[in-house]
Amino acid sequence: MSRYFYYLVVVEFVGSILSVIPSFLFESSKKGTIMSMLLALLAGVAFIYWITKFFNHYPGRGLPELLQQHIPKWIAFPILFLFSLAWFIFGLKTLLNYSFLLKRFLLPHLQINWIIALLLLFITYSFFMKTKKLLYTLEIVLFINIPLMIYIIGILYVNTGLDWDYVKKSMMYVYHAPNLLAFSASFLIFIGASNLIIVNREFKNKQKLTTFQILLLCVLGAWILFTNYFIPIGYNGFERIQYINFPWILGTDSLKVALAFLERIMFVFLFLHISVTFVNIIIFWHVSLELLKSTAKLVRRKQKESNMITYIFVLVVWSISLIISMKITESSYLMYARSLFVAFPPFFLLVLIVCWFISWRDKHDNRSLKTN
Repeated sequence: MSRYFYYLVVVEFVGSILSVIPSFLFESSKKGTIMSMLLALLAGVAFIYWITKFFNHYPGRGLPELLQQHIPKWIAFPILFLFSLAWFIFGLKTLLNYSFLLKRFLLPHLQINWIIALLLLFITYSFFMKTKKLLYTLEIVLFINIPLMIYIIGILYVNTGLDWDYVKKSMMYVYHAPNLLAFSASFLIFIGASNLIIVNREFKNKQKLTTFQILLLCVLGAWILFTNYFIPIGYNGFERIQYINFPWILGTDSLKVALAFLERIMFVFLFLHISVTFVNIIIFWHVSLELLKSTAKLVRRKQKESNMITYIFVLVVWSISLIISMKITESSYLMYARSLFVAFPPFFLLVLIVCWFISWRDKHDNRSLKTN
């Protein structure tokens, strides 16, 4: 597979660490979180395999082109619009989460709408970038940040502040039945590959997905889930972990290192993670914008209108983000996010169904051509 495929998967893995995913896992720590994570690991790797295998059959083409070729416009239009809306919500959810995180730990005296406005100033520029340049940006950010993040997580594993007794205690609940919220939150870290619906346009050559690569993704996903859940428990305790919104920050704040300019790990970890997540938001909204452009092309095929749609999208992003930021609180955000997370698995099942239907229509059309 192209290295950019792995970047799409890894950026979602990394982004899950300081998201609300660990908090939702801890909510169900005594109600089947471990079993839910195991099921989500299988479902997530299967999702990556199926969606990657599908797009490998159509190098250089994204979902809009495939829908236009194999499905009538009156069906393709609502599908593309729904997917565009979904990817917009993914980006908005991530933006709100990290705005609250910045307010709590870095900018406590700044109102949340001003934090969001500051982030949007940088994000807006990306709306005018091409997909290839966006992938280059993702590559640079990951190469700079990932080594330091691995170093910090490695320190967390070997630090004496990590109490493995808490981890062992949490494992006693392994036989509890799966929980829907915990399953949905765990599954969410595997959705990075779904960005192929647009990014596959840049993969001009047919890719290969071997058994070794699937096993590698499975091992990496299992390690991320283990780290997301058990490391904060080891630092914060099993009984009170569900009452902490950002347990990773408290865990890293307990670390100090004597390495050049590094001493307090928390702020370094926070900045590294926010930069990775910043790119993640850009990717989500880039996919949403490209899907919206494709929706418009189904109605009108004039290329000139592409830039107009981008400007409209910028206006919509700014308006909705600022309006929501002035009305939402951190507690209400968690409540809405909880409901949203439960809807994620059915939505991505719908994505797979659409891909399967396209594949079935493609085979049917090929048979008809051979018969004629």
